[in-house]
Amino acid sequence: MSRQPLFRFNTLSGNIALCTFTILLFVAGCGWILLSMMQSQVQQQTMDSRYAEAKQTAEQFDRHIEQLRTMLYRLYDEPSIREFGQQSVRPGDDAYNSAAGTYRISDELRPYAYDSQLHLEGIIAHYVEREIAVDQNGADIYSDFFQRAYASSSYPASFWPTHHAREPLTSLLPAAAFHNTLWPNHAKMLLPLTFRLPDDSYQLIALWNVERSMAAYRSETDNADWSWYMEDEEGRPLYESSEEWSELRELHLTEHQPYTLHHDQLLVRVEGDFGMTYYAYAPFHSGAAELQAWRERAAIVFAAVILLASASSYWFGRRLKRPVEQLAQIARQRVATVDRFNGIHELMGIDRDVRSLLSERQAAHEQLERQRSALTSLGYIGLLKNIAGLAQLWEEWQLEEGTYDIVLYDIRLRQDPLPDEAVERPEQAARMLQQLIEKTVSSCFPDAHTFPMERQQVLSVIRNGDRARLTAMLQQLKTSLDQKTHYGYVTIAVSSQFQHASQCHYAYEQVQAIARQAMLLEETQIMTQLRSLPEQPELSRDDIQLLKSHLQSGQDAEAIHMLESALNRMQTDGASASQIRVFTEQVTTMISTHLDAMRGNPDSGALWTYRSLRRKLTSACSLREYKEWLIQFVHLASSLFAQADAEPQDPTVIRLLDILETKYDEDLSLDYVAAELNMSPTYLSTYMKEKTGVNFAEHLSGIRMAKATELLTDTSLNINEIGRMVGYSNTTSFNRAFKKWHGIAPGEYRKRNESMVQTG
Repeated sequence: MSRQPLFRFNTLSGNIALCTFTILLFVAGCGWILLSMMQSQVQQQTMDSRYAEAKQTAEQFDRHIEQLRTMLYRLYDEPSIREFGQQSVRPGDDAYNSAAGTYRISDELRPYAYDSQLHLEGIIAHYVEREIAVDQNGADIYSDFFQRAYASSSYPASFWPTHHAREPLTSLLPAAAFHNTLWPNHAKMLLPLTFRLPDDSYQLIALWNVERSMAAYRSETDNADWSWYMEDEEGRPLYESSEEWSELRELHLTEHQPYTLHHDQLLVRVEGDFGMTYYAYAPFHSGAAELQAWRERAAIVFAAVILLASASSYWFGRRLKRPVEQLAQIARQRVATVDRFNGIHELMGIDRDVRSLLSERQAAHEQLERQRSALTSLGYIGLLKNIAGLAQLWEEWQLEEGTYDIVLYDIRLRQDPLPDEAVERPEQAARMLQQLIEKTVSSCFPDAHTFPMERQQVLSVIRNGDRARLTAMLQQLKTSLDQKTHYGYVTIAVSSQFQHASQCHYAYEQVQAIARQAMLLEETQIMTQLRSLPEQPELSRDDIQLLKSHLQSGQDAEAIHMLESALNRMQTDGASASQIRVFTEQVTTMISTHLDAMRGNPDSGALWTYRSLRRKLTSACSLREYKEWLIQFVHLASSLFAQADAEPQDPTVIRLLDILETKYDEDLSLDYVAAELNMSPTYLSTYMKEKTGVNFAEHLSGIRMAKATELLTDTSLNINEIGRMVGYSNTTSFNRAFKKWHGIAPGEYRKRNESMVQTG
């Protein structure tokens, strides 16, 4: 006889057991995930905390290096040190043997050499041509000096004249062991810091005891278990406190991933000022052992709960089996032939309800049969179709026959409407013009529908309209609109007649294309078809150079005459308003790009007025407005050019702008440019704002946006490629910067330009 399994999962008891095990597994899984997340969070918080400690120590190193550099600058210009270097005496001369000069030098060096905050082992003034070296304790011939008092196998006496010849300004040299020949077993690891100016015959050498500084910083930050490694901007090692760094440096850390775990060691990389890079590592303890112990305890508890749940499920399953089997038998037979049972209260209630339902089954079935015919005759489908509004209107258009005319009203509002009691803002003027259009159309065509569209446009759909009647209505509307030109001007574009409502989309595209070809007339225009446009006018290279020359030389009248002649010629040739707007945008962009690179400190009020005029030119609604605002724009631009030329040229600013104009396509940063100019980033930012009136980011953005505009207009490169070509590593940053600068996204800018070219 085969042995039955404890649980069969296609039975009630088996399903109870399965549900129990599923719930337990879910709870256990959640607990396990929570423990893992807790471990990860604790580990991350610990690493962040240790990284902050290392970063604090690196900042202390940076401050200490800056303090030592400042000390060397101050000492270098001390009169006694400089004057001694300018004397032309050598060892053996009376001036040298008197040692009066060297005493004064030692007196100058001594306070700094013995300053406990600087952690120095000595400060040496090395006079190369005189072959003399002086420190805080006295003077001697430099060769004896570096072979006895400061002896080092890495830096012999012959090294220092060579270093003087090739290393101007400040330089950090790799740390090495130095010792006094009187105490050869007491070597100290010192890092030399040198300074000299070009063409001077002497140099200052500070011997920094890095280990003493490190001990002091450990006591302040409680990071005594750290080991350190330093390197300069060229990747040259300056100091390492452990021999393990040759292996650890192979773990390439970056500014985006400044730390990592390696064999239970936390390795940290910190970028310092002056091109310094600091690496540190220390044993890492994240509490993983304690969490692992909790996991093991949880596993034991979970196993015990599984055993208890299995026993409980088996007992409850057996208890439920008999009454449930009886209910199943009643349901299969559709009659209550099984005797009633006693037991679980809820199952007894179910048994009563089942028996009652079985007795009513036939009556309910007969009642549903009687009601079926009534349900099918109510016409619910017809009721659902009774929807008012645009959906109903569209259905009517789809079913009815007849022709359709689409009329588009494109409103060009004045930015500053003439005074009117009923109108205070351009939005109110647009609303009044829309109401006038709707009233006129509905009076002539009661069945027409007029809708406000986007960007100050109104659309009328006229069904079965007589063409002559439509023309008369439009002439009447033109007369009314021409009396409202103090609000703006309207272009009326009329489509061809279409035979079916499904063609309305094409009709709308047609009237949009017709409206884009409207001229800059100071009256209402009625256009019924596309026309031939002249080529998009552009300034030649010679014209651009001539215009720049007029502006820089203050010849405003010549520049204005040149631009007015171009505008009049375009109007005479029948250029569209869109073509004229593109032309003025090209002119203002060219002038703005040239102004962005000016080396002066322009008045902030003038710059604000200049930008305001440029915004106005993008929405002028008549040729008169274009000329009026373009004249103001040219006058103001010329004054800004004159203001910039009146100020003296700063070589630092010239060098800075040359870097921006030649390397705009690279990943430029303020830190990089500051390093190129041997200045700190903070000082360079302040200096640039003071000298030019524009900060670093605005200068760089102006150059990049001018080049991006040129590429969008003259090439077919995609947006990603153009962004990379002007210095943006990802498309999101480029889109955000372009929209902030121009007010629209680069894709929309290109689409508008292409649309204007196509309509031309």
